[in-house]
Amino acid sequence: MSRLIHAEFWRLRKNVLYFICLLFMLGYTLLGYLSQYRNLKEYGYHYSVDTFFFGCLVPIGFVFAVFVSLFVGTQYADGAIRNRLIVGAKRRDIYMSSFIVTGAAAVFITIATYVFGLTVGILLLGKPEIPWSHMFLFMAAGIVMSAAFVSIFHMFAMLTSSKTNSAVFCILLSFVMFFVAVGIYQALVQPQTIQQMVMKDGVSVIETVKNPGYLTGFKRTLYQAFLDILPPGQAMQLGECSLSHAARMMGYSALITIITTFVGNFIFCRKDIK
Repeated sequence: MSRLIHAEFWRLRKNVLYFICLLFMLGYTLLGYLSQYRNLKEYGYHYSVDTFFFGCLVPIGFVFAVFVSLFVGTQYADGAIRNRLIVGAKRRDIYMSSFIVTGAAAVFITIATYVFGLTVGILLLGKPEIPWSHMFLFMAAGIVMSAAFVSIFHMFAMLTSSKTNSAVFCILLSFVMFFVAVGIYQALVQPQTIQQMVMKDGVSVIETVKNPGYLTGFKRTLYQAFLDILPPGQAMQLGECSLSHAARMMGYSALITIITTFVGNFIFCRKDIK
């Protein structure tokens, strides 16, 4: 399998799309910090480097959907997978070598975004306000989350022979997961009480009442679990520097990575490749 991994890394070195994805993430991070710096100077808003540091991970699922689907789909379009099978390469090795390289590429993009964001953020806004131990924990959670994103998209890309269909499906999947996570997140952040205007003795009075949309009990636990499981939901919570769920989210991401890799490998070994 080492030869397959070497060949995949050689392809990655010459892949223009990969460097476009990397530059996009760095550019998005830079624009985010420049926007905060402008608001700091013009309006006096208080910001620190950790205010946006993990918020830059929100679009990373879309980036990985494009990169993984097209990078893997090119192997089908060029006949590379078929040729490797002809020369005797094992399907398991083909699948795992592709996953290892795409996973390493995604982790590099994530770490590069961290390093770039930390450098720019400290220069513009100063040191982070949260402890460094928390920062490193969140950074580790983001890296494991990136692996989960890749494992999901890689599974579908390896099981779809058409490069176009693979790209369309993975991109649509990234949007579906994102909007589902947004809906769950909005339900969870509902306040416990709301203010409403009522009439008492002919006079309008504002009262504080319970919010009927506030989730409680098992329903709230279930919604929180789904938000922790979905990689886009993890990205949203990392953007808030939510320490309480960091370890749990890492466990879910690791579990997603293991399950999707096993299922994808199992089906790929039995797939009819023309």
